[in-house]
Amino acid sequence: MGMVESSLRELPSTEDPLKIPHQEEYARWELANVKAAYMRWSTQVRKRGSLEVNRRSFWAVFTDYEVIADGAFLSLPIEHFEIFDVNGANAIFVHEVFFLLALFCKGPLDEKIEFAFSLFDFSGKGHLTLTDMVLLLQSVTSASHKFHIIAATPSTAELEEHAKELFTKADGNMDEKVTLEEFQRWSKSNLANQAILKRYGIVSGAAKDKAMAAKRNMVR
Repeated sequence: MGMVESSLRELPSTEDPLKIPHQEEYARWELANVKAAYMRWSTQVRKRGSLEVNRRSFWAVFTDYEVIADGAFLSLPIEHFEIFDVNGANAIFVHEVFFLLALFCKGPLDEKIEFAFSLFDFSGKGHLTLTDMVLLLQSVTSASHKFHIIAATPSTAELEEHAKELFTKADGNMDEKVTLEEFQRWSKSNLANQAILKRYGIVSGAAKDKAMAAKRNMVR
C-alpha cells in the first residue's frame, strides 16, 4: 500500500485514495529526494521567468545519481514526460510533476504539505497570494486530468473563480494572505474530501481503470 494511502488515512475521510498510472514510480521517492530534485531544477535548470522544462531537462531534474533504487539510479522514466506533454510541444509545467511527486512520495503528511506550500510560494515571503493559488489549482487540475483522476479541466475563467473561492476559505483571518498554518488546515480538509477535484468530475472506477491501462501501454 502506497504512502499516500497511509497518509490519507490520517484524515477523517470516506473517499477512496487517489490512484494514477505507474503510481509505484512516484511512491519509490522519499520526500527528501523530491526536495533534491526541486533544488536541481531551481539551481541548474530553471530559466528566468519560465516554469517549463523540456524532455532533456526533465531527465536532468528527475534523475538522482546519488540514490540507488531497485538496482538503478532513482528517476522518473523519461516516457512519463510524454504523459505531461499532451500537446507534443516538448515543454511541460514542472510544478505539475512536483505536485504528483509530493502527493505520492513517502514522507509525513505535514512535511509534504509544507513542501507543496513552498513550491507555490513564488515570492518566497512565507505566504501565498491569490495568484499563487491560481497556479496551484492549475497544476492540480491539469495533472489530475492527464492522469485521469478528473474528467475535465476548467476554463481560465472557471479556474480563476474557483481559486478565489479556495483562497477565501483558506485565508482564515481575511488578510489576503495564506500562511503555512492556514494552508495546512485547508489542505488537510480538501485532501480528506477531495473537494478541489469534485467540481470537475471524479472519474469512475471502471473508466479510470480503462484509462490507466491505456496509459500503462503508452509508456511501455
